Amino acid sequence: MDFDFVKLNTFLICAGVLAIIGTMFWMGYTLKKYIKDSEKGKENEILFDMCLNAGGIATWQYNIKEDILLWSQEMIDLFGGINVSNLQEFLSRVHPEDLERIQDACLKTIKTHVKYEQDYRIIIPDGSVKTIEARGEVYKGKFLGIASDITQKENFKAELLKKTEELEVINQELTKFAYITSHDLKAPLRALTNLSKWVLEEVEKVVKEPSEDLKKYISLIQNRTQRMENLIDGILEYSRVGRYNKEVEDIDLNQLIGDCIDIVKKDKFEIIVDPMPNVRANRIRMMQIFTNLLNNSIKHHDKTEGKISIKFDTSEDNFLKFRIVDDGPGIPEKYHKKIFEIFQTLNKNSESTGLGLTLVKKIIEEKGGEIGIISDGQKGCEFWFKLPKKIK
Repeated sequence: MDFDFVKLNTFLICAGVLAIIGTMFWMGYTLKKYIKDSEKGKENEILFDMCLNAGGIATWQYNIKEDILLWSQEMIDLFGGINVSNLQEFLSRVHPEDLERIQDACLKTIKTHVKYEQDYRIIIPDGSVKTIEARGEVYKGKFLGIASDITQKENFKAELLKKTEELEVINQELTKFAYITSHDLKAPLRALTNLSKWVLEEVEKVVKEPSEDLKKYISLIQNRTQRMENLIDGILEYSRVGRYNKEVEDIDLNQLIGDCIDIVKKDKFEIIVDPMPNVRANRIRMMQIFTNLLNNSIKHHDKTEGKISIKFDTSEDNFLKFRIVDDGPGIPEKYHKKIFEIFQTLNKNSESTGLGLTLVKKIIEEKGGEIGIISDGQKGCEFWFKLPKKIK
């Protein structure tokens, strides 16, 4: 049987045509996908450039093998309008005091591929100095990186450091002044107290029973001088908050509050304490908080006996909340803010300086906490305060 070459040729031609058509379709699809991917890549590139420009970020790429350095326009602007073509030209713009460090850092990144993270100064053509923050790394034979101008930030840091140092000097001078003034003020106060006692003793030598008015006046002098001395001590302690006694330790509040109660308690006052947690804080400051709040509840009570409760709440995740509740006369709402102001007291007696609650408020707020009062001014008063579980 003869082989049909005509049919074979027809088959081959058809197969070839189909292959060409398939190839054209495949090429068309691939080209379309490439164009789409390229457009997407271009969009990403534009968006990336916009982000860099918005953040004032300059870019560079250094071809390590060819020693060719390419800068973006932002990089050129950063260096005062100059452009460079290689690593050595870049290094020539670096401040002499930073040159060796930056040169070593660049060579280390190029040789070992460690990340490049440096801040350095440059001298631009007009002679002024800028501080640059630069970050980069090596990828496929190129040293790629970004840079930004942090001159203003560095100047601000330097100015802040200078002001901090000046403030520290002022604080030291104020501390010395406060203690000298305290000594100079307390000396005549003590002398006045002693003189009043001597006057009373001399009167008693002449008159067996001094008049009630004389006793009252002498007592008034002694009370006022004692109040003045307490006021001086309070002012000194208030000035120390945040500057001294910053050491922290693990404290069992059950024991600490017990010590505070021993200091302030009067026989006819009942003080009930909830189980307390352990905290890490400054012992002196914690004692000042509880002692002042307890003392406030006792000395402003309208009776010679009363009941005080110290409660602990665990309802807040990041804070420890304490409440000191008494059954005293209460404090009207219009005075709730005033009582925390310096030298403000609702009870003008010899024991009150108007500094106790102010000192407590300053300590608590300096530690990142908060204090407040709940009272209708009729019966009972609650002072509450919160401290962070991680006290500063």
